[in-house]
Formats: sequence, C-alpha cells, structure tokens
Amino acid sequence: MGFRRKRAQPALLQGLVRQVYPDRRDRALRLIAAIRAWDTRILERIRKVARPVRVEGATLVVHTTHSTWCQELEAMKSDLLEALLQERGHGIRALKFLVGPMPEIRVEEEVTRKHRAVTELPPELARMLASVEQDELRETVAQAALASLAASERNK
Repeated sequence: MGFRRKRAQPALLQGLVRQVYPDRRDRALRLIAAIRAWDTRILERIRKVARPVRVEGATLVVHTTHSTWCQELEAMKSDLLEALLQERGHGIRALKFLVGPMPEIRVEEEVTRKHRAVTELPPELARMLASVEQDELRETVAQAALASLAASERNK
C-alpha cells in the first residue's frame, strides 16, 4: 500500500544550463528594456547627466557625469526605481549609480528624419508571442522585436 511517486519528465540539458548560466542575449534584452524605461519614465534633466550602461543581476548600473549627481540620485533612488517599475520587461529591482563614461546619444537630424515608430507587431508574430506564458519574457521579446522592426524600417 505504498505511494508511488510520479516521475518527472526529463528536462533538456540546454534548459537547465540556461537556468544556471543566463544567456548574454537575455541580459542585452533586459538592458534594452531598462534603457527604454529610463528614456520614457525619467525626467529629461536627469537623463542629461545619468545614463544606464549595464545590468548586473536585477540591478541597473547608471553612469553619471559627476559624484554630486551620484549623491543626488542616490537620495532619489526609491522614486526613480518606482518610475522604472511602471514599465515591464526589464526585471530591474535595484539601481546603482557610478561616475563613469556616458554613452553617446546620437541626435542627428537625419536619424530623427528617418526614424519611423513601429508600435504594432505583425499579427503572426503577436499570435506566436501570445503562446508565451511568462509575462516578463513575452514583454521583453515583444520590445526587442519592435526595436528590430524599427531599425529595419530606418535602414530602408
């Protein structure tokens, strides 16, 4: 009268390795989503002196122009994080401010003129993404696809 334990289905080694060693592409997609959230949710006066540069785990590392800004942003950290959390798909749960090189932002007239916003996914891609169960993953892939579509539009 013993109970038999159900055997778990074998898992692919690739999936187990990804759980232990996240892919660099995952980090890159999270950084793209975090930069997008930063650009849409953070005030322009802050964006001029502080820019996201990398993701370390669930922490977004932000470079600033001066140590004074590091201190100022450290005092505003909870408000900034709350603003970022309004956007989904980046998985950021903490902020770290460092004085460091600021990534250049191209604001050329030609780039602005060529830029065409892509706001909708093609229907077939949207249907495929609907089958992804994890909300955060689905949102990140959708944002990456939109960015890729926008880039291909600009190159036409």
